[in-house]
Amino acid sequence: MKVSEWFSDMGKLFFPKLCFLCKEDLLSDEEHLCSACITELPFTNFDIEKDNALIYKLKGRFDFEKASALLYFNTEGKVQEILHEIKYRNNSYLAKFMGKLIAQRMQHILKDIDVLVPVPLHKNRIKVRGYNQSDLIVQGIREATGIPVIQTVTRIKDTASQTLKSQNERWENMQDAFQ
Repeated sequence: MKVSEWFSDMGKLFFPKLCFLCKEDLLSDEEHLCSACITELPFTNFDIEKDNALIYKLKGRFDFEKASALLYFNTEGKVQEILHEIKYRNNSYLAKFMGKLIAQRMQHILKDIDVLVPVPLHKNRIKVRGYNQSDLIVQGIREATGIPVIQTVTRIKDTASQTLKSQNERWENMQDAFQ
């Protein structure tokens, strides 16, 4: 056994790579989530549906050409675990991984995209959290696709948390929040 293999094996023994969701050992070609957990995620497949449910929710709110979402969200589910890990536990690696997963699953939509624009946080929220999870996810998409990222939108209104708000309250809360 080579010395480098020995050190690698010892590193795996003391610092195993585990799936964030199921805590099982990851295979050498897996990152952050194992293939079994990825397969079990509630993918929307909105990217292959011309008229998906998200389009109907957004229709009339603002102008857009296409709308999609990678996953369905439900409280107490795997998607909430992932989002909380990214948003509240500063897991930048998982955020970038999810961006890469978006790029992988939505290739045919992303091929028509010229630039990526992350949704900005207000400077007060950045001070508290220390980072913007949207920036991290977009970095993962950029790394996987090469699509440039531009910061053209500014958050000018420090809004209340959206967490416990209804859909209409969320829209009202975001009125005039961006420039």
